[in-house]
Amino acid sequence: MMSDDRIGVYLCRCGGNIGDVVDLGAVVSEVSGMEGVVLVDVQDYLCSSAGQGRIRDDIEAGRIDRVVIGACSPRLHLETFRSMVEGAGVNPLLLEITNLREQCSWVHDDPVEATRKAVGLVKGAVLRVESLESLEPTFKDLKEDVLVVGGGIAGITAALELACERRVLLVERKEYIGGQMIGLSKTFPTFDCSQCILTPRMLDVFNHPNITLYTQTEVLSVEGAVGDFIVTLRRMPRFVDVELCVACGRCVEACPEDAISLPFAQAIPQACIIEKDVCSECGLCEEACAAGAIKLDEEPEDVTINVGAIIIATGFEPIDPDVIEEYNYSHPDVITAIEFEEMLSAKSKTGMRLVKSDGTVPGKVAFVLCVGSRNLNHGNKHCSRVCCLYSQKQAQLLLKINPDADVTIFYIDMRSAGRRMEELYYHTQEAGVKFVRGQVAEINPQEDGKLEVRYEDTLLGDIGRDVFDMVVLCPSLEPSKGSREIASQLGVPIGSDGFIEEKHVKIDPVNTLNQGVFAAGCALGPKDIHDSVTEAMSAAHRVSRFLREGRISISPEKPVITEERCDNCGVCIEECPYDALRAT
Repeated sequence: MMSDDRIGVYLCRCGGNIGDVVDLGAVVSEVSGMEGVVLVDVQDYLCSSAGQGRIRDDIEAGRIDRVVIGACSPRLHLETFRSMVEGAGVNPLLLEITNLREQCSWVHDDPVEATRKAVGLVKGAVLRVESLESLEPTFKDLKEDVLVVGGGIAGITAALELACERRVLLVERKEYIGGQMIGLSKTFPTFDCSQCILTPRMLDVFNHPNITLYTQTEVLSVEGAVGDFIVTLRRMPRFVDVELCVACGRCVEACPEDAISLPFAQAIPQACIIEKDVCSECGLCEEACAAGAIKLDEEPEDVTINVGAIIIATGFEPIDPDVIEEYNYSHPDVITAIEFEEMLSAKSKTGMRLVKSDGTVPGKVAFVLCVGSRNLNHGNKHCSRVCCLYSQKQAQLLLKINPDADVTIFYIDMRSAGRRMEELYYHTQEAGVKFVRGQVAEINPQEDGKLEVRYEDTLLGDIGRDVFDMVVLCPSLEPSKGSREIASQLGVPIGSDGFIEEKHVKIDPVNTLNQGVFAAGCALGPKDIHDSVTEAMSAAHRVSRFLREGRISISPEKPVITEERCDNCGVCIEECPYDALRAT
């Protein structure tokens, strides 16, 4: 039986990405004789205005009523082509895209085999488009509220941007917001005080009428669908009422076990917290608290919220330096760069003084870069981007504390890309900091308490050793535990490095592959504060644009079950991310 369909097949050379590997002429010859195919055309760039214009003209002239495209991934241009064919008068669901680039030309070196596969892919697309129906989309109202997961600089920025027009729920698993940035002393390259920049924004979040802040809270589960996420949060007890506590410190003075404290002076929320594992429940803190803020019987609380969009801003965690045993991180004077920062920051336990374990100021300090970064054996393959820069900042801070200090930075490659960053490198050199290009092999404690560093100088082609008072390890930046958990709950893909996969690394860097879910900051990969803030603003803008219409088009595509082949195994029910299938 002859088909009444008029199928147009359009193949893209993709500037040679496809055409240099696949013999598109051979594909044309194979496909042209298929039933229903009335036209086969090859273009250099189908996504261009000229390429789309050719398809549009053929539709408007009545030559075709169904479209097959052989080009790059439909993840990139499916919506573009659907909008185009709909505007030309064809139902957008009568379009089929087959991936001849990522799934064919990019993964096959043999042109003959690649061409054979391309023929099969295009023929399959033609057979599929014949069976497609003209369906009309349904529409669903979007919830207006937004969930931001992560209370670091990216999460704070996104929340404040969005709170101007809608309600935001900000979730942070620690007992305070501020993330890694609140533990910094200064920021590069301008040496601004980190607390001076961040603390006012933390207060803005806490006091904003459109922001509900949940600290000590984790996402327990996520249900629902795009634009209508039902999220269950679990808030762990603080044993102190944040709304009532005035951080007067009387409870801290009264506690004989040191079980209650303010996390640090600038902590937001500005409220004490009780370590229940240490607390003897003597009740002295309750007696001392005039505000009645102590809640020793507080239990974990589950809260269910309904939001239209979610931003993942879960940040990073430093790798455990113990993965490289030769560095002897257990020694008290082998510290991480984060521990270096905290000594000089608002979270300091040393009175904002840089000191060795014996309380003295170090006179000779080594910074070891790429600890667990760019390492195929221990740690991660990726570069952590900021280590070269913050080590230079820390070296300069050390010289301000002790102008006579002897400072050496051991690096593999000095990467100072970006505005003002190369100037930072020049200033660090001018300040007298030594740079040794080489890999540190071992850090060995000596009997006199000093630390011997053995290294390979790759510029001089020599093996060297030197002795230092303190060694600062610059650890690799890894995705936080929270990133992996929320990605799993939302069905968002993560890369081989563990970071959230963006929809497109160049042109859609804050969207994820799950519509309505966005990401920003170090959840997407290592970056500095500037880039984290920029991404957070971008994600907030994307969320606003997504929710502004008030409703979303739901694709009418549906599964078709071949009853005679179904054995009721239930796998489809388990795998459906929308919980839309039921056994009958």
